[in-house]
Amino acid sequence: MIRTQIAGISKFEDALAAIEAGADALGFTLRLPGGQHERLDDDGAREIVRLLPPFISKVLVTYLNVAAEAAELVRYLGVQAIQFHGEVDVREVKWFRREAPGVKIIKSIIVRDEQAVEDARFWEEWADALITDTFDPETGKTGATGMIHDWSTSRRIVETVEVPVILAGGLKPDNVAEAVRAVRPWGVDVHTGVEREDGSFDPVKARQFVLEAESV
Repeated sequence: MIRTQIAGISKFEDALAAIEAGADALGFTLRLPGGQHERLDDDGAREIVRLLPPFISKVLVTYLNVAAEAAELVRYLGVQAIQFHGEVDVREVKWFRREAPGVKIIKSIIVRDEQAVEDARFWEEWADALITDTFDPETGKTGATGMIHDWSTSRRIVETVEVPVILAGGLKPDNVAEAVRAVRPWGVDVHTGVEREDGSFDPVKARQFVLEAESV
């Protein structure tokens, strides 16, 4: 069965609604280049994580690239996984593995072109899972762009590596089933695709997203 992560969670009530919608994992975005997401800080994320039920996975999504800082934040939050979403040296990831051996590592692979397949081959040795996401050439953003990328490249990554691959990038209720059929990922990730026009979390879209993802 496809696994679903809903990222960009910033409020406890939204976290509960995402779980009710059927999400397997919740992503908390912290230490971003542009500042806080929805005013979520470390203390706020920690409190949400503390109150959540035990059988839901909690993931730190971050651009931190220093292992010591990342390990400290993971311990403070009490999450089970970290998604290294920015540029990070493999030596830092290896150090993080030694410092936080029980925490799963997810490494983002930004799909610009076929180089993404080689990037995935490199990172599969050091990560427990990979997440393919989209690059926006106009803004320079990688992730939460609302844009899809070439799914055939993500499919090649799925067929090439031996670790789980999570598909992200522009997914929403009306295209996630098509994306799952095209890529056959282990899981899917959504952020902007389950938001209202004002950027707030939409539980109805979240439930539709999970149902569509699981329908394939």
